[in-house]
Amino acid sequence: MNVEQRERYFDDIAAHKPAEAIAIEVLSDLGMGFKFTDVSDDSKYYNKGDAIMSKDGVDKFVDIKDDGCVWKTNNFFIETGGWDKIHNCKCKGWINSDYDFLAIVSQEKKNIWLLSMNRIKKFYNKFNITGGRKVESQHWDKRKWGVTLPIEAAVKLNIVLAKIKYDYDDMLENYFVKEYIGRRKLQDTNLTEILA
Repeated sequence: MNVEQRERYFDDIAAHKPAEAIAIEVLSDLGMGFKFTDVSDDSKYYNKGDAIMSKDGVDKFVDIKDDGCVWKTNNFFIETGGWDKIHNCKCKGWINSDYDFLAIVSQEKKNIWLLSMNRIKKFYNKFNITGGRKVESQHWDKRKWGVTLPIEAAVKLNIVLAKIKYDYDDMLENYFVKEYIGRRKLQDTNLTEILA
């Protein structure tokens, strides 16, 4: 990796840091007794996630994705593979990682979608019959491919564990949970309300 590529790489990482901080702060605000530890800068957790969620001596791993398109497309992107342009080799998609949960942050709509990685892995071969489609995206350092998963299908398959609306308190200078919609309530909610 040359100097320019290294700078772009670290700029990309820095651009996603706000979403990670928001997700950790908002998930901590849920009041469910979980302790969140940011491990996003620790290379030994690269395939485990960006945060450790601990409770009663049990650790679960959460990866946090900053997704600026989910609110426009109403689809989650499930990365199944890619091509590393810098090292000129194939790379595994994040579907092959060891996360327990995936937190997808839409900063534009102030939403966090909490997804079950076990359920994503269980059903991702069926996404094409749920309205999903194969897609490819190009980045300066990597070509990624995967499938889209419509939010509606993810809710029906119990992949979505919660949708959390958050806001920012200027006076206290922190993010907080504005509304929590758990899996059962999502099942009974009108799709238009879910996507709002």
